[in-house]
Amino acid sequence: MANGKPRRKSIFGALVLIGIGTLVLLNNLRPGLELWELFSRWWPLLLILWGVTKLFENLAARSAGETPPPTLTGGEIFLLIFLLFIGGAVRTIDGLGVNDDRGIHLELPWFETYRSAEEVKTLKAVADKPLVVTNYRGDVSVQPHDSPEVRVTVSKSVRTSSQERADERMKQLELEIIEGASTIDIKPKIIGSRFRRVRLHLQIQIPRKLAATVSTDNGDIHIQGLDGPVKAETMNGDVEIRDTGGEVNVGVKGGKVTVAGAKGTVKVSGRGGEIDVSDIAGEALIDGEFYGPIAVRNVSKGTHFRSQRTDLTIGQLPGRMEIVHGTLTIEDTSSDINLVTREKDIRMEKISGRLRIVNTRGDIEVSYARPPQGEVDITNQSGGVELILPEDSQFEIHASTRSGDIENSFEDPGLKITQDGNTATLEGKRGTKGPQVRIKTSYGTVLLRKAS
Repeated sequence: MANGKPRRKSIFGALVLIGIGTLVLLNNLRPGLELWELFSRWWPLLLILWGVTKLFENLAARSAGETPPPTLTGGEIFLLIFLLFIGGAVRTIDGLGVNDDRGIHLELPWFETYRSAEEVKTLKAVADKPLVVTNYRGDVSVQPHDSPEVRVTVSKSVRTSSQERADERMKQLELEIIEGASTIDIKPKIIGSRFRRVRLHLQIQIPRKLAATVSTDNGDIHIQGLDGPVKAETMNGDVEIRDTGGEVNVGVKGGKVTVAGAKGTVKVSGRGGEIDVSDIAGEALIDGEFYGPIAVRNVSKGTHFRSQRTDLTIGQLPGRMEIVHGTLTIEDTSSDINLVTREKDIRMEKISGRLRIVNTRGDIEVSYARPPQGEVDITNQSGGVELILPEDSQFEIHASTRSGDIENSFEDPGLKITQDGNTATLEGKRGTKGPQVRIKTSYGTVLLRKAS
């Protein structure tokens, strides 16, 4: 009671109980109702009914001269947060395909996977037009064959509670092959409104010389053996491309990317997990946020990796570059290296070209296979630097560390270590024809060592 007037109590809790009870009863009487899908689509209606009820209660209380109930009690605030969280989660899971073969692995006990028989579709006498494949959900595989036709083997799968429902859903989605004015299009044809959970798995054979663009919202992509340029995009799946003759372009937002044996330039962009690029006759260009491991091997025309924390450029890379658990490793290259990064330990072995490193919060170890011919410039913050050079190396060095030590194993009279306050410095020349070597760090030791 407030100001001597009775406070009207809210009836929304009772309405919620009535609604839940009604839905459960209907589900028992009609098993095909599918409460999960109903809730995922219509849960915002609860908030609308709640607001209407609150408005009605407020107007009714004022008309009766009673104190209106509070807009939201503490318990109702908790219930509102709970509804927003559960409703959003259910909608997200349903939209991503919680009952798909992959994606979020939440197994609903009343769902099983049902699959259709394979169906073969063909397009005869294909002209030299690019292939464009668009899929909503499901894996796509593209391989060459010697026939001048496009041949697609289609199978469908869906996770639901019965074979009857699975058959009904599979009828909602078909596949079309259309030869347009400039492209050959393979795409789903939507027949009904309940197609979202159906996955189309496509095994496609095309003439080897055709270019191919493949995209799927949720599924893996596998392309092998094509001579033309290749483009692959997936929102939630792995991409594997092997033995191609043209440029390769991959865009991902999750999953693993594998590209091997490409004769053209390889471009990978987006965000996701593991990257494995190898045996590339062109360039390897990787741009995005990938949590790794990231591996690049045997690239003929240079490698460039760029993310929010790292910008790395390497010339020819007959060896490897890897980023694993915060450690960046480069091995076996005579080309120039330019690296700007942070919060990484850096390991370089068997290098001999010009080198520039800028790092923050991590240790650096660089080992030259031959005496360096180009400049060496290493800047580090909050980490040590170890430079290993062959015994016959010639160079002019200026190295300093703040709040750290310097050690030199060359023992050359032209190299001198001095101490000024908390800053140690190594300066001097060894030989007459060597390049400039500059090292600057803080809170770490500088080690200049002979190769064993």
